[in-house]
Amino acid sequence: MRVNKDRLTRYRKELDSAADDAAEFMSDYYDALRTANPNSSVAELRNMAIKSIKQALNAFSPQAGELAGELFDEIVKAEGVKARFRYQQTIEHGLVEKKVHYLAKDLVDGDNQKFTDACTALTRFYVKREANINMHRSALRSKIWWARVPSGAETCGFCFMLSTRGFDYESEFSAGGAGHKFHLHCDCIIVPGTKKTTIEGYDPDEMYARWVECANTIGLEPVWENRSAIVAECERRDFKWLNSGVGTGVGRSGNFGVDISDLTNRQWKKKKENHEQDGYISLNLDHGFKVRVLSEKQNRKNLDMIIAGDYWELKTINGGGGAIPNRIDDGVLKWLDRRLIEAVPNLGTPKLVIDNRFSTCTDEHAINVIKYKMNQYRELGYDNTILITSDNKCVYIIRDGEKLKVL
Repeated sequence: MRVNKDRLTRYRKELDSAADDAAEFMSDYYDALRTANPNSSVAELRNMAIKSIKQALNAFSPQAGELAGELFDEIVKAEGVKARFRYQQTIEHGLVEKKVHYLAKDLVDGDNQKFTDACTALTRFYVKREANINMHRSALRSKIWWARVPSGAETCGFCFMLSTRGFDYESEFSAGGAGHKFHLHCDCIIVPGTKKTTIEGYDPDEMYARWVECANTIGLEPVWENRSAIVAECERRDFKWLNSGVGTGVGRSGNFGVDISDLTNRQWKKKKENHEQDGYISLNLDHGFKVRVLSEKQNRKNLDMIIAGDYWELKTINGGGGAIPNRIDDGVLKWLDRRLIEAVPNLGTPKLVIDNRFSTCTDEHAINVIKYKMNQYRELGYDNTILITSDNKCVYIIRDGEKLKVL
């Protein structure tokens, strides 16, 4: 069976609607209690919020369970699998109380709105979690497979890792025992099925290939023991690229893979010269990096971009291999510019992207020159280079102790 993307989109929207209704109910209930008790202490306000959340969850959690049950029954019927959905309320109210106790620090600080917003977010999370947990437990009881499917909108690195498994969860302890865990703002849903079930728009094999690419980037095997470091690398990438293989592209906000909000239209158009614009776009669309392109300032050196909080310089190689040393020199020595150092806090150490797609130089020669220059500028901390190869692959050259590794 192939699960229709529109059906899952409708399911997500229905879950979101139920969660939003629960959050609105919680907020209104809490506001009514506060209005009736205007001189309440922090402890009393906290207890009002706990009561409001419990009322909301008791009212709307079964609705989430019903939505999950409808989807579960549709899929197992289409697959011809003998399985039955059974709803059980799974919310641990003691844990909810502990979370609200923690959130009450905002009340102590006098910020009731922030406290209310956090409590509504918590309510929304538990309603959606109720659907996922019941879907998961029903699959386990029926001894069928299930997959964790992200939306791709805000998928974190950890959820992405689990979603690469596809329909591969027979037991609660599959995927390192963490396949059944969810977090605040998690956009994943649980979908039951078999090994033959496919989902439109969800390709776990291709997603796993991108997980492996992120692992290769930092020189690690894509195994459970290395998950923390690989998840961190995934967090550097564009969520859309992780899920679909194509970045979000160019736009004027941090929601885009190539954020050009610091530039005027004229400045961005100028970067078409010498293929510089192509480099930024490739880093995002083809390799999933989230790039913020920086504007040029007068009377000092300028760096090109920020990737995951670090400053990077992009050098496009045009012509033969003889241009590479000078281009690297020009990039690295910017980190010694006094005005730049004064103007940019947390400048960090030199980091370069070398784009070799438009030169006549072989990638092997480019790597050798990069390694030579990284050793030459070792005292400046030049330990990290990304090479975009002639066939548009991404290669990392990093310092590992006394050696340089090509990944």
